[in-house]
Amino acid sequence: MAEGTLKPTTSQRFKSLRYGLHPFYRRSGVYSLRHPVQRTASLPSIDSRIVVSSERKFIFVRVPKCANTTLLTTLWLCEKGLGTEDLERYSADERKQLLRKQTMRHVFLSPSDLSSSQAYEALKSYKSCIFVRNPFTRLASAYFYKIAKGRTAERLGLGPKPSFLRFCEFLRDGGLHADIHWMPQTHICPIPPERLHFVGRMENLVEDLDAMTQMLYQRSAPLLSRQHHATGADSRLRDLYGPEETEIVRNLYSDDFAAFGYSPEPF
Repeated sequence: MAEGTLKPTTSQRFKSLRYGLHPFYRRSGVYSLRHPVQRTASLPSIDSRIVVSSERKFIFVRVPKCANTTLLTTLWLCEKGLGTEDLERYSADERKQLLRKQTMRHVFLSPSDLSSSQAYEALKSYKSCIFVRNPFTRLASAYFYKIAKGRTAERLGLGPKPSFLRFCEFLRDGGLHADIHWMPQTHICPIPPERLHFVGRMENLVEDLDAMTQMLYQRSAPLLSRQHHATGADSRLRDLYGPEETEIVRNLYSDDFAAFGYSPEPF
């Protein structure tokens, strides 16, 4: 990798390899050292963003910068048999605690929690679902959220407030898997796209989310929009993408464009 700070430590590599030895990842093929998330020690971060419902028999892959919190909240409400109106009986502090990502995730299992027989059943017969986003827009959102502000850019050796082109060059030179917020969506998902039962799009969030909850829970989606880190990236693409940026992103995210049918043009 071009940036010395990006090279995974020995402990990170070991932890990722250890996660890869869990039955779910062995059966899905992600444990292979040839897989990009193993080479970059990303598997623990991915594992924490996948929820498994043994009761409703589904696997849902949460993609950062793709309405992640809203989607998790909706699934949590459905799993608990609640509607948004049920939250009104709690105080503001109680609601805040209930709706913490860490709290909501505990209602579900992670792939690394599954035994060999559970992993076999999950990969064979569970419904597998994901929500995805146009790679151009998702990367722009990640840039505004993680790079244009905050300390992530300096930690990665990019200096204060690097341009979007500098960020794209950083991804091209080895930083593509440095953070799950901009990792290709096909690499986050341990299930091949062609085997997924449901692919929703953030661009059609309300309708697709309702279709997914109808499939998984036989009920309409109790939508509670929680855009804590909205960046307005959709309206700022023309400010970011010139010919160089477009070509870099088109090449780096070619798997996402092919798998999910997005146009290779930003606008």
